[in-house]
Amino acid sequence: MKAGILLLSLFAVLLTGTLSAQILIKGKVLDGKNDQPIAYTNIGIINTRVGTIANGDGTFSIQIPAQH
Repeated sequence: MKAGILLLSLFAVLLTGTLSAQILIKGKVLDGKNDQPIAYTNIGIINTRVGTIANGDGTFSIQIPAQH
């Protein structure tokens, strides 16, 4: 799944810092073929209840608890 690979890359590149023992990640999900935003994409950590949905323009923000 190309979106999964792209998302993993975004996590690695867009790690922005910690807030109250949490990590805040902001990014934009793009189609790998044409670099267009992918609206309303699910973003999360597998096998946890941590997740969010990208906006209509593909942007997202997610706080990752310290235990993950």
